[in-house]
Parts: sequence; structure tokens; C-alpha cells
Amino acid sequence: MRRSARGALRLKGWGLGLAGLAALPSPVLAQSAPPSTGTATQPSPAGDEAAIGDIVVTALKRETILQRTPDAITALSGDALASKGADRLADLTSAVPNLSFSSNFGISQIFIRGIGNNFYTPGGDPGVAFYNDGAYVSDQEATDVALFDVERVEVLRGPQGALYGRNATGGAINVISAAPTGTFKGQAGVVVGDYGRVEATGFLSGPLGFASTNARLSVEIKRNSGFTRNELAGQPGALSRFDDLKSVALRAQTSTAIGAANLHLTGFYLRERDNGPAEKVLPDPFPQPAELLFGVRPSADKRSLKSNFGGNYRKVYGGLATFTAPIGSTEFTLLGSYRHSQHELSYDQDGTEADQSTTRLVTTSRDISVDARLASTGKRRFDWLIGATYVDFRQNRVTYVFDAIPLGFVAPGAPLNIPFPVNFSAGGEVRSTSIAGYADGHFSITDKLKLSGGIRYTSDKKAADEFVNFLGIQSATPSDRWSRASGKIGLDYQASDGLLLYASAARGFKSGAINLGALTSPVRPETVDNFEVGLKSNFLDRRAQLNIDVFTSNYRDLQVLQIGALTQILSNAAKARISGLEIEGVLKPVAGLTLTGNVSVLDAKYREFVTDDIRHGQLAVDVSGNRLPLTSKVQFSLGAEYAARIGRFVLTPGVNYAYRSSYYFSEFNTADARQRGYGLLDFSLTLEPGDKRFRLYAFVRNATDRNVIGSMAIVSPLLGSVRIVNLLPPRTFGIGANVNF
Repeated sequence: MRRSARGALRLKGWGLGLAGLAALPSPVLAQSAPPSTGTATQPSPAGDEAAIGDIVVTALKRETILQRTPDAITALSGDALASKGADRLADLTSAVPNLSFSSNFGISQIFIRGIGNNFYTPGGDPGVAFYNDGAYVSDQEATDVALFDVERVEVLRGPQGALYGRNATGGAINVISAAPTGTFKGQAGVVVGDYGRVEATGFLSGPLGFASTNARLSVEIKRNSGFTRNELAGQPGALSRFDDLKSVALRAQTSTAIGAANLHLTGFYLRERDNGPAEKVLPDPFPQPAELLFGVRPSADKRSLKSNFGGNYRKVYGGLATFTAPIGSTEFTLLGSYRHSQHELSYDQDGTEADQSTTRLVTTSRDISVDARLASTGKRRFDWLIGATYVDFRQNRVTYVFDAIPLGFVAPGAPLNIPFPVNFSAGGEVRSTSIAGYADGHFSITDKLKLSGGIRYTSDKKAADEFVNFLGIQSATPSDRWSRASGKIGLDYQASDGLLLYASAARGFKSGAINLGALTSPVRPETVDNFEVGLKSNFLDRRAQLNIDVFTSNYRDLQVLQIGALTQILSNAAKARISGLEIEGVLKPVAGLTLTGNVSVLDAKYREFVTDDIRHGQLAVDVSGNRLPLTSKVQFSLGAEYAARIGRFVLTPGVNYAYRSSYYFSEFNTADARQRGYGLLDFSLTLEPGDKRFRLYAFVRNATDRNVIGSMAIVSPLLGSVRIVNLLPPRTFGIGANVNF
């Protein structure tokens, strides 16, 4: 306890020291440049070019000015992201403090402030809530897809127990699509690059000419040949490369005025069919099953693997309807969404030329959500919002493993070079329902001092039909129900036009879980109490912006992934504490030059947790004091852009450097599950005329070609405890052009 208190004091001391840094969000931040459409700006006396414009966000389910919103929020411009080649959620990590992204077997795992979900079996929930145009997305296999024609991305850091509720203990992300316009406009774009990269994007938007309806149609087609070479290419059934991509995505929207009301409809479709992610098996110092049986080992080359086969198919489609209508001095909003996804992934699990171990995952899901709310409008001394949500999510997963292990693994003393077949399947269907009511309010005590608060009560239920088919079929029907109250209270003071001070206390919770296919008891919900203070400031005639946030979070029953004898096991760690510091800043010393960056410092450790380290043959290991998986002590990003006028054109070169200190992939903090600290260097260049009728751009990402492990999964000891990793993309470049009309 005393050691943790001293750590928190050190973090606050670092915050005072780092506050003097002037250039501190990435060049893709919306603060540094307004998003392409629909974002209001309020220029300062310094003038539009020299000043940092205000950004309007909807993170609090109503429009607010970002710099006057007393929450840790980062807003990213979709237009700027696209021009820098950032088209996946992983690309947001350099722009948002304490944000990290991992992906195992094509399943997204988003972490904010050390909290997310490294459990990729159905029945668990993410610790970072993901929303698409305001609709909650339950399926982690349907989040990191088709980030195109985006207006902006809003990232809320810290527990969001009132407005966003369950499964937002780490924070929330809302991807907001570019909306239909009242005037006709369109865009056509193409990108080409290395690794066979060819992409085509475009949209058409404008009035339909009847029923007071505007519409927008967006499309994206992507192709690349893959970053990882297969050393077995040319053999029957073996593919040439992995980490390739072949996808097509469509989105159609309509916005219809019905008197003073509005009905917004969205339909979307994505299909991906390719070889799949490179599930690379790392060599181990001790023999793995394939070496014991056949004398072969996985490839030691970081950018190649050995795979006898593979395949990846994904389809996501659905719709979203949002109805808004004024009711007196209030506004009513009703949002409903439906999403269906299908994902099939096959990969070679032994990573050698031997046909020793293969795995196939088949997953389908159906996701329905409804949110209804009523909010006050206009400027009032007391602003309020009340609402209710309903989520019905069903997911089916079956995992098939076809394996051969040394006979000595199951019969001690038997030879280790004789194969023993271990073929099994596990999975089933899990059904989740959640009902919640919430309220949020802001009371102006004075013109400058405001008290805010929110509360939500949630009732969750989960039930499953599960099985394990290993030397016979075993089945179970676990179910459980959990109810929790969560919320937030805060105080903010607008000391001057350019300085906001705020403090808050919040409680959040992540729903309980069922470990589908493991035949274990349901896991309790995790809860968090968070306390933070911060400031948001503009100064130097709005040429400089500096935001600072200091927080500490205490977690109880933190859900963690463990490796069992045959399958993964989800359980509750006793306690964890996470304290940190986040700094974001923008500086525009002269017209055209923008310096940006962010710094985050994180102390994320287990306080009480005893578990078994089966991979290293150790039982009852006390990991108290160890770092949480995928948490770095320090992350920072520094960037610069200069918009130079050349005749009637504007040429904008940019550079960004993002550093992340070391992190571990398991609670044991061992060297064999660790990624050393690294830095990624990106370059960008855009050229466009003053009327913005077209844009030419180029980018280089990971310019120094760093090999970085982004995720790691350790399989069961029965299958050899092998480590399967996915690497971040190598150095890539692209050249693109957009034509606006």
C-alpha cells in the first residue's frame, strides 16, 4: 500500500515536470485540423490559419466543444487518418494516450489505460466499449473492419459507467461515419503501394430530389499480397503469403427530414476472403511436439513462417436507424441496430513442414441493440439526459483442433517420437441480454463552476449451451445474472476562456462472463473505481493547446485469461491498481506549422493475484506487483506538419514518431512473453490546390522497418505450450489520389 502511494506521488511529480513540454495528439488529431465535414470551428483573434480551431464532439451524447468538455477525450479526423494511410484501429495507437491494440486470430483487442480483453473466446466482453455511429458493437470480430469514409473517431479514456455503461471500464471508442449532405458532392480515390497494395475508395452524396431525403453511398475495395512469406509455398495446399487482404465494403445512408424530426438509415456490408493473418509460431529453446515427433522446427525468420495451409473468410452486414425529434424544449432520440457476422479462420498451429497440428475456428453472431433517450435542449442552468438501452447478442463458436502429440506426453516413460492423436472440438452458443436505464445531468452553480453527475443501473444475463468433444462428448448449460449500478460525479471550473479545470470520481463495471467450451463456472463481473483530475487549456492567442490528466483506478475481480491443460480459462484476479498521467498538446508557432504530440505514463500492476504458470511448470505463482499484460510504462508520440503555399497549391510534408516502452503478454512478466520497447517513424506528404478539388498524397509507415510483436497467444501444454504471435506490418509505402466533385 505504501509503495503504491509513493508511485502515485511520483506520477503526479512527473506530470508537473512534463507539463512544460509545449509540443505534445499526433498530426492526425482533429484539434490540429478540422475534420472534412460537419465539424464546427471557432477561430481565435489570431486568425484561422494561425489558430487552433474548436472541435465539436458528440462523445457525451450531445454536441459539446472538445476543449470545454471535462473528460479525457481525443478526437481524430477521418480525412487526416486516410491521407496518412491509417485505415485500421491499430493505427490510432500513436494518436491517443494509453491506447493499445492487439489482434489474435483476427479478433480485435482494444486496450485503454491497461484495460481491455485478451480473452478471445465467446462469452467474455471487451473492457473498451466500441460504438459505430452510436450503436454498441458486441462482436470483437466485427470491429476492426472497413474504417473508411469516416467523419471522425472519438476516444473516451477511463470508466464510462453512466452514458456508456457496461464493458467500458477502460473507455469507449465511437467511429462516426461521414453523413449525407444537402448539396451534391462526391469523391473518387485510389491508393497503390508495395506488397501489391491496390485500394479504391469513393462516395456520392446529395439530395435524392424527393421526400426531403439526402443520401450517401460509400465504397471501399482493398487488395494486398501479404507481409509474411510462406517458406512452404509451392507445395500442394500451401499458400504463398499471409497477412494479405482482399475485401470489399459498402455503406448506404439516407437522412430524411420529417417536419422538425429526422430519420437516418444506414445499411452496411463487408466481405473479406484471403489467406488470413500470419499466425507465426516462435521457436522455443526446449523441443516442441513437431520437433520431438518429426525433427522439424518453426522458422526463425521474423517475416516468414511455415504453413501447410490456411484460409480466412469474414462477412459482416446489418443496418442502423436513428430517429430524432424535438418534443417541446427537449429532444427525443431512438437508435436501433442489427449486425450479423460470420468468420471462419484456419491455420497451421505447429508452424513447421510437418502435418502435426491444425486449428479451425468457425464463428457466427447476431447483435441487436436499442437506445432511447430524452435530453434537454438550449442553454440552461441544468442540462439533463435520461435514457434506456437494450442489447441482445448471440454468438456461436466451434473450435476444431487436429493434433498429434508425443506418446510420452500422455503415458510417462513412453517414447517421445511416437505420435498420439489428439483431435477435439469445443464451443457452442452463448446468449447475452442487457437492459439498463441511465441519467446524466450538468448543473451550473455559477457561470464558471459546474457540477455534473450520471448514474446507470444495468441488469445482464448470460446463458450458454456448450460442449467439449475429447475422448467423448461432455456438455453443460451454464447461466448467470448480474445487476450493478455505475456512474460518475464531477466538478469543473472554467477559470478563463482558455482554461478548464476538472475533477471526477467514477465507477464502472464489466459484465460477468461464460468461458464457452471450457465447462467452467461463470466468472464474476469486474468493477473499477476511478479518480482523476485534469485541465484543458488554450494560450498564446490560441496557437498553443495543452491538456493534462492524472488518474488512479482500483479494480476488483479483474477478469484475466489463463492457460488450462486443454483450453483457455477465464478467471478473476483479486485486485489491480492502475495510475497514470496523460498529456496532449498542439503548438502552431507560425502559420502553416503544426507541432503535435502526446505523452502517457502508466503504472498498472496486480495488487493480489496467485495463479499457475503451466508453461513453466510452476504452481501457485504470486504475481502481485507484476505489470498487467500489454501495458507500457511510457508511450509518447511527436509529430510535425508544415503547410507551404506554392502558387495556388499547398504542399504539406509531415513526420510522426511514436515510442512505446516494453510490455508483456502474460501476467507472469517472463522474458519469453515480452516485447522490447520500440519506436515507429512515419512520413506523409500531401499536395492540393486551394479549392481542394483534388489531393495527391504519399506516406511511409514504419520507415525504419521495425519487427514488432503486436500479440501473442500461448496454447495449452497438451499441445506443447507453443507461442503464436502476430507482428505489426513492416515498412510500407503508398501513393494516393483523391478527386472531389
